[in-house]
Amino acid sequence: MANALWAAWDQDVTYDEPFHLRWAERLLRDREDGREEFRFDSKTPAMIPAIGLRKAAIAMGAESDQALRFATRLPSVALLIAAFFLVARLAETQDPRTWWIGLLIAALDPNLAAHASIATTDLAYTVVVLLLAVMLAGSRATVARAVGLGLTLGLAFAVKFTAVLLPPIAIAVILIGDRAELRHRIASLMTVSLAAFLAMDLAYLWVGVMEQLKNVPFQTPMLKTLASFLPTLRLPVPRGVLTGIDVSMAHNRADLWASYVFGTDHRGGVWYYFIVHWLMKTPIALIALIATGFWGVRRWIAQRDIAIPATVLVIHLVYLSFFFATQIGLRFALPCVALACAIAARGLGGIATRWILVVAALCAVERIPYREDPIAFTNLTVWPKSRAYWFMADSNLDYGQNRARVAGYARDLGQAFVMDQATVTPGLYVAGANELTIFDTRDSHRWLLNKNIPAINVGFTDFAFSITGERFDEYLNETRMAAALPSGDGKCAEPLQHYAPGARIPFDQRTGPGAGRLWIVCVSSRKGADIGFTTTNGRLWFGRVTEAGSCEADLLQTGQQAWFRIPRGGKTRLCLREIPYRRSEVAYVTTGYVTIRGQGADVELREAPHESLVLNAPEPASQK
Repeated sequence: MANALWAAWDQDVTYDEPFHLRWAERLLRDREDGREEFRFDSKTPAMIPAIGLRKAAIAMGAESDQALRFATRLPSVALLIAAFFLVARLAETQDPRTWWIGLLIAALDPNLAAHASIATTDLAYTVVVLLLAVMLAGSRATVARAVGLGLTLGLAFAVKFTAVLLPPIAIAVILIGDRAELRHRIASLMTVSLAAFLAMDLAYLWVGVMEQLKNVPFQTPMLKTLASFLPTLRLPVPRGVLTGIDVSMAHNRADLWASYVFGTDHRGGVWYYFIVHWLMKTPIALIALIATGFWGVRRWIAQRDIAIPATVLVIHLVYLSFFFATQIGLRFALPCVALACAIAARGLGGIATRWILVVAALCAVERIPYREDPIAFTNLTVWPKSRAYWFMADSNLDYGQNRARVAGYARDLGQAFVMDQATVTPGLYVAGANELTIFDTRDSHRWLLNKNIPAINVGFTDFAFSITGERFDEYLNETRMAAALPSGDGKCAEPLQHYAPGARIPFDQRTGPGAGRLWIVCVSSRKGADIGFTTTNGRLWFGRVTEAGSCEADLLQTGQQAWFRIPRGGKTRLCLREIPYRRSEVAYVTTGYVTIRGQGADVELREAPHESLVLNAPEPASQK
């Protein structure tokens, strides 16, 4: 609890938190449930309590971003208490020790504390799944149980759309597992359904309930077909649930996501993703204890109170491993982690207490270095830590939680680091795990990984690579050589102005670029030279023109630079692409300069028609 509370206070905002909060705030304030933004695809009302606490904090006089961020995370910390209680409840047997063993195992797992420290839905869904497992494991089929099951299922859809896995489990348990008469089981199902619809509708503030299907903006062919056949059908569920399931299915595509593990992208996922990440992100002693518990519980696996939680775990793990393309973090399998803690505890009743405490001590020792950053926890199988980026990335390691801390970590190490650069730069060059592996900058950094350049840990999520002058020359020669100018090309016809080594050619634009103004940097050098661009205000793309005529570019923000090498006797084209502002009333300013290094070169900037080159990189959001 202390670990989660401290991280909730100290760490920076993660990548997903603003989108979770924005969607819930729109629903609460404007009764708006649209999913027009890509990052709104799976957002739910689960963050409404966080919005309420933030408003309460403001009313009490809180002003700092840190205090308000902490307020939005407090519901997640409270959910951690609920998760502990429910794990203990599932672990309970006739042996009075198993419930506290389950509680201890859950507390020792860093993944639960990590996601209790941020305002997202992963822990909330874990709590709902645990609650459903507790209810289904009970053998008494009562009206109160049916109402509770329905409310829990409805709440699950108000938290996360992986909840589509839960109704079939509940229906199977009620129809097959309950011993009541058939009419009582059917009545129980109807009660569950009514309670689930009511819970969903209330959670979504009754927005979009009973909407005609023709008015729901579906994307998937299956739901589009359903809407075309039954356009006037009204379902007793919020529109936001339908669009959330629909968009989540539409985005469950291999071309949108890459599962990164062991230095490799696996488009559309890989079956062992969640298993190997659990093995790397759980203390080694805890893995051994859970494995021992699984072995001990094998004889009673057919018992209802073990079989149902185990079934829920297996169904989630199979779906996530084989049918889920968005494999970008162990957090999606957090319910499996919690259920594993509960099931294993039931098989540990015969273990001597002293051994349980030895495991607890070893787990605590392994976790202590990550007390400030439980999100980035990795066990001793990830070694050396200066190569943690090779083992994993994304929310398994770098969820944006350290952005405000990195400069402090660098100061603590007492070395001069090259920070906040878009591409490899001489010196101790710092790059984050995601910049090296999954972000658009990964192609610029692939050379660092392939060459296994020595690195120093800067915190847990950033790495400083030693880029000597010799290494930088190697980097330019192998990855940043500009393509030769096509014969007969007229865009860079001579004469070009000659510049000596060290010269700077200013770039200063004060008029809006429309859809995006494009410039060609014509270069000719008899002895070869290095050409760089540094942005001093604004942001733009800078790159080389490929033989196919595309602009293979890096996005440069204020203060960032990138370099390309011009071969001996080379004539080539580089490219600059300006980025328009979103708001036309803001005065446009984009400035920087081209630098010549090593040898002199003939250089000239010429404006090119927008359609003459294709930008070979993802389009960024417009500025301002």
